[in-house]
Amino acid sequence: MKRLRGPKDQRPIRATADYLLHKKLLPLGFKTFRDATFRDLAHFEKLPVSEHDRIFNEIIVSAICAALFSFERIKKEMKGEYHFWQEVQQVLPERFKDSLVELGVNDDNAKLMRQLIAMRYQEYEEFLPTIAALHSAESQAFKNFSSLLKYFGAATHSMAIGTGQHITRGEIQPGDPLITYLNQWLTKLQSNVAMFMLKL
Repeated sequence: MKRLRGPKDQRPIRATADYLLHKKLLPLGFKTFRDATFRDLAHFEKLPVSEHDRIFNEIIVSAICAALFSFERIKKEMKGEYHFWQEVQQVLPERFKDSLVELGVNDDNAKLMRQLIAMRYQEYEEFLPTIAALHSAESQAFKNFSSLLKYFGAATHSMAIGTGQHITRGEIQPGDPLITYLNQWLTKLQSNVAMFMLKL
């Protein structure tokens, strides 16, 4: 599909972004939000419903950011397909916004969600080098990883810490099992996206 498209044909780009959103990212985000272990770690029983909604948004945004990090790194390994995945990376947040509008979400609120994705991605990206440096200082095994694995390891941990902080409104502490849970979930999600990219 992506190899046969015309130079100005955006349909394969949109179709790929939509497939990732509706078949992988959003279902996995919703499944995590409903998971009993996650809810226990996030102390749902102590939170009002309005906080549940906010946490749901953070989970979905984190799932989309995980895909964006996957695009950012793996597209460099895929000769001849770099520009295709770059365009998917660019259009994914916009397709999410469009999906929200189609579901009846107010256009202004849908735009705010798109902006939140950009903010969180920038935040986690800026934190990534610090995480990578910490892992390199603390783990000889990490030092021996390929550049690809180092990137994914640092990106996933950066997202897990940041998402945990936003879920708990900054109350999370180092070593909190919520961070471990999020790290494992995001690792699996990024692996799913990477496999999809390689097989498409």
